[in-house]
Amino acid sequence: MTTPSYKTSAARRLAAALLGAATLAGAACSNDRFTEPNRNQPSLTGAQNDPNFVQFAASGVLAANRNQLDDYVRDVGVFGREIFNYTQTEGRNTSGFLATFSDNAGFGAGLWGLRYNNLRNIFNLNQFVEASTLFGETQKSAIRGFSATMEALELHYVIATRDTVGVPVMPVEIRADPLDLAPFVARDSAFNYIVARLEAGNQALGQGGAAFPFALTGGFAGFNTPTTFRQFNRAITARVQAYRGSTGCGAPCYQLTLTALGQSFIDAAGALDRGVYAVYSTAANDATNAANSFGGAARVIVSHPSAGNEFLRKPDGTPDNRYAAKFVALTTPVNAPGSGIGIPTQLGLRIYPTQDARVPVIKNEELILLRAEARYFTGDVAGALEDINTIRTRSGGLAAITAADIATSNQFVTELLTQRRWSLYLEGHRWIDHRRFGRLNQLPVDLPSHRVAYRQVIPQQECLSRRQLGLEAPPTCPQG
Repeated sequence: MTTPSYKTSAARRLAAALLGAATLAGAACSNDRFTEPNRNQPSLTGAQNDPNFVQFAASGVLAANRNQLDDYVRDVGVFGREIFNYTQTEGRNTSGFLATFSDNAGFGAGLWGLRYNNLRNIFNLNQFVEASTLFGETQKSAIRGFSATMEALELHYVIATRDTVGVPVMPVEIRADPLDLAPFVARDSAFNYIVARLEAGNQALGQGGAAFPFALTGGFAGFNTPTTFRQFNRAITARVQAYRGSTGCGAPCYQLTLTALGQSFIDAAGALDRGVYAVYSTAANDATNAANSFGGAARVIVSHPSAGNEFLRKPDGTPDNRYAAKFVALTTPVNAPGSGIGIPTQLGLRIYPTQDARVPVIKNEELILLRAEARYFTGDVAGALEDINTIRTRSGGLAAITAADIATSNQFVTELLTQRRWSLYLEGHRWIDHRRFGRLNQLPVDLPSHRVAYRQVIPQQECLSRRQLGLEAPPTCPQG
């Protein structure tokens, strides 16, 4: 699949046709180049009669989503002071995330265009399938469920990074005319739309039969039928509802979190790493993991040094099991290129050690912590304590705590964020967690020139394109 540059505005990108598939597990192909349709520039008529097209389209959606997750966890990892991206040839990987938050060349505003490009892919997939006579209603329902879930997931990443109260922050709707751009909506409206798409996906998957009419990647092992993919849908729903619960909705959304978790794959006694993953490879024309610490002199992704001072200890005084599994001491300090924009660290990472290391989309360990959060804020302190201690003892090897340790909501949030930090390190959560609980001021500021970002910016080119089309740009747009 041709990977587009995120420097191009969403207004331009939405005019593109559905992308062809990348080299991704399960993609179908033909050896007959003379009769093979051009899937890089598909027409509705040609696609709706091509039995292989749905595989290419679904693989393209999965590839585009996969190709953003490694960048996402890396970027928000810098915002959340989990890591530094000390690329020796690009100082803006430090300054653009710790100081200026400029959208120049995408720094501080990355992935916006790629998200909306994939939303257009999903829209086109739906259009092709609805017009096709190759699929029965059950198969179409399975595809609808897949599409709605992936649409909600893409939008979830946008609102998670652009959260702002009371002002328009993002568009959520893709329209048939690429130049008919939907207006920006505020956070609550965005959440409502995302939840509605997840619910629609859940319902459609329930009517989707025994199998999808296409293959998913190996990262969906165990979740690759409409029935099991539905558990993935419910897991993402639980995360979204918990985010809503912590940002104003409160107990009603947390109750919906618990309902969704009950329909997900949560299992306190099961493997903590069971879940859905983005998979990468070093094969020709495939994508490698851009968050891995393998980069030589060109890219050095290292831990923020605070992790080496703040880890927890087991009863015998040794470090938390997660610390030994995820961090490694470096022989010499590493710093950003240039002067005055970074601080040295001697703490490296084991989390994504190779270029083909997979990245969690969502896993059982996160679900248990989401349930702890939802239980606590719906009055079930005992249940929350049970879930927290499951993670402390099973994942960290730590001693259990008592109800007295989480007697106040402030104590509980401190414990929750601590466990989420170490269990979900560099999986895209710490910065967002600190913001949704009003604790961004607890993230370290290492130099006078640094500050902690509240949200990622809207790319200036997006705003300029809207103005050129005669559309009103939201107040969150940069001027110019």
